[in-house]
Amino acid sequence: MRELAGRFPRARVERRGARVAVYGCYEDHQLIERLLRGEKVQRVEIDLRNTRYTLNVINKPLGAVLNHIAQLGLTVEADPGSTRSCRSW
Repeated sequence: MRELAGRFPRARVERRGARVAVYGCYEDHQLIERLLRGEKVQRVEIDLRNTRYTLNVINKPLGAVLNHIAQLGLTVEADPGSTRSCRSW
């Protein structure tokens, strides 16, 4: 049980007699089930807080684009060099 708890720190793993109870996210449940069946699994952690996206917008109002991005819960950081093409208006 300690090995499972160590590999899945966000999940709570408990032994209940001959059974194992897992309290956690769906992905942890699936991986733990496969491990208990004897399969080899690899768990990959991805930190989405620092994920960066590139967005190219052509002929759309900037306000509408920024409002849509805000509705998605994302923040915008503009590269100062990327605004050169906007100076021609």
